[in-house]
Amino acid sequence: MKNPILLAIVTLLFACNEVPSNTMMLDSSGESTISQGSTQTSVSPQKDRYSISDKSLFSKEFMEEFEALEFSKNTEIIADKVISQGITTPFPSDLNLNEPYRFVAKVGDHFYKLLVIRVNLSTLEFEFEHKVFSKLVHTETGVANLSPAFFLQDELDNDNENGLAYTSHEYRKKTKECWIHIRIGEGRDEKGRYRAIIEQGCGKNTDYHRIPEGLTLRTELEDVEYMNEQNTATTAKEN
Repeated sequence: MKNPILLAIVTLLFACNEVPSNTMMLDSSGESTISQGSTQTSVSPQKDRYSISDKSLFSKEFMEEFEALEFSKNTEIIADKVISQGITTPFPSDLNLNEPYRFVAKVGDHFYKLLVIRVNLSTLEFEFEHKVFSKLVHTETGVANLSPAFFLQDELDNDNENGLAYTSHEYRKKTKECWIHIRIGEGRDEKGRYRAIIEQGCGKNTDYHRIPEGLTLRTELEDVEYMNEQNTATTAKEN
């Protein structure tokens, strides 16, 4: 007759050496695996995703910057709106698409002019001029893209005429050594004019044309009146 105590010990040791079916383990890459007898099935952790309904509405550079940032996860861009953490934020739309806007400012004998056209939801084409005594001393042209973090926090600028703060949206152009930021104000000032600020900077050892800090450029009243007339005529035609 077999020794019952010895038989129980052998049975217990055999059971301890078995790997239960459907056991969750981590492999060397940190991913979880499910052991099913001699077969292992890899289970990758669920990754956060973002979704964009139509990438053609934005510039390639804006999309690359947006996709590279951490906050783009769990974010949706549907048409002209961003939906993130349950909050919906529209893209800036104070300036009509494909219409030129001229912003100007005069300080003593210095005259500044900024021409912008919003070509899509993320991008401005611009031309900037600085004249002294009607002589052109500096010009900048190019394309500037909206900051991909615009929906997280508003920019704040101070109106240099009345000292009041107003919200704005920043568009950026970068080169190897320098950068240009153009901020377009939300809404209009008390006289019905749109506002813009342009800033420029470069590396420490790079000489560049300095623009007065915080200089507010505005659309001229005749431009605003013309645009209002055009919008009124368009609305009447549609109705």
